[in-house]
Amino acid sequence: MILVAGGNGFVGRSLCKRLTELELDILSLDLEQGDASEYPCLEVDITNRNSLERVFDEYPLQVVVNLAVVLFSAAIKDPSRAFLVNVFGSFNLLDLCRLKGVRRFIFGSSYAAIGDQPGLSEPVSERLPPQPTDYYGETKCFAEKLGIAFADRYEIEFASARIPLVVGPGKPTSTSAWRAEIFNKLNFGGVVRIDYAVNETLPLAHHSDVAEALVALILADKLNHSIYHLPSEKWRVLDLGETVEEISAGLMVEYGDRRITGAPQTVSWERIRQEFRLQSPDLRAHLLEHRG
Repeated sequence: MILVAGGNGFVGRSLCKRLTELELDILSLDLEQGDASEYPCLEVDITNRNSLERVFDEYPLQVVVNLAVVLFSAAIKDPSRAFLVNVFGSFNLLDLCRLKGVRRFIFGSSYAAIGDQPGLSEPVSERLPPQPTDYYGETKCFAEKLGIAFADRYEIEFASARIPLVVGPGKPTSTSAWRAEIFNKLNFGGVVRIDYAVNETLPLAHHSDVAEALVALILADKLNHSIYHLPSEKWRVLDLGETVEEISAGLMVEYGDRRITGAPQTVSWERIRQEFRLQSPDLRAHLLEHRG
């Protein structure tokens, strides 16, 4: 059985859907149970060790995927909660994998764990030492190092999946609503505001492409590395807005002046491409498919 912590999140829902399509046994954990009927969804906080341990005792888990997270803006507002979820919650899951004999742990990390890496002209690979430049990135980087240390010492296979900016239909967040609204409003029109400056470059991936990459890590007979950059596609903000407007006809995109900070704009994901033969993301194709 595969446990997905954060199964009701943006990526979590897409991953659970894909695993269900593959007829795999899964268990979703989140702060709310959710409304999925195809698989069990439990209301469990990963910072609550006792509740979490009961889950490990009750279910025959073989793989744990941790997508539970306090994201960047929320981490700034509540750093204590961000530490508890991103670091202590990850430790709880890792330690219970150790104690209960769960063989594989996939950690949903972020490009923010890499840091800005200024001055580099080449895409950043997994070989470059991480240099996170904000609190959110630091929590992700620490959890990565924790997982690697556990794998070195105990019988656990660990892989950190560094996730780019994720887009796709779903519930908009209060701070990055555009990531969902470019899909949600595609068929009905309206205004979407992308807060970034028009010439900024964003590393983007549709949540179904992120889920597909995670499935590859979950099902692999063997993982050759402990860190993987998940696939992303480079989009200049103005090109993204114009593409959305072209496909929708009724949608208008506004822009801000925000700069990309905390993560590199160009990231290499050749490692996971070569190991698992993954296809390049195609955001335009996803937009066209959603438009119908």
